[in-house]
Amino acid sequence: MIHSLLYRLLCTQRAPLLRTNTPSPPSISLHQASVTLLLGRSHPPTHQPTYQPTHLYVDASSHGVGGFHHPPDAPLGSLRPSATFFIPFAANPPQAQCFRELAAVRHALGLPGIRGPTVVHCDNVEVVEAIAGRAKYRSERWGGAVGELHRHARNKGLQVSVEWTSSKHERMRLADGLSRGKDVSAVAPLLVRSAKQKVHGR
Repeated sequence: MIHSLLYRLLCTQRAPLLRTNTPSPPSISLHQASVTLLLGRSHPPTHQPTYQPTHLYVDASSHGVGGFHHPPDAPLGSLRPSATFFIPFAANPPQAQCFRELAAVRHALGLPGIRGPTVVHCDNVEVVEAIAGRAKYRSERWGGAVGELHRHARNKGLQVSVEWTSSKHERMRLADGLSRGKDVSAVAPLLVRSAKQKVHGR
């Protein structure tokens, strides 16, 4: 379970903050939106190990949060189950999708082995804009949740980039399935098969 100030904030949030029937146009490009967060240490050590960027793909549903980390140029067929996660929500999950998505990002950044440069892929524009500091906080609770995520990344010494990725992307579809508690062995093969059919024009 998620044990943190962020999760407590999420579980106490009740009224939806987003009106999905009248979405406001995003202020970022939905084709390749990326913003780097200055969340690293203020004074990094002189000798820092060099890490390859870790790519995290996260999503949230009414069931919980889920996702995985996998190299962007590696086929999904090589994804290891140990690189995936699913954390179910408690009895009273947050109603607003933006809070759910933020919880997914927060948990992903706390996974063991996540260090150095990290790219988080998220399909929620509201969350991307909030983390980037380009959107006004809709409530004190929302601002506190975003601030807690920033503090966590800073304390862990992460250099985080957050990137909007379409929910239609096969990797985001996999993250969506994981957030619903589906087994990766059941979801990933379907995506791989779908990709092969597109290549062969079926």
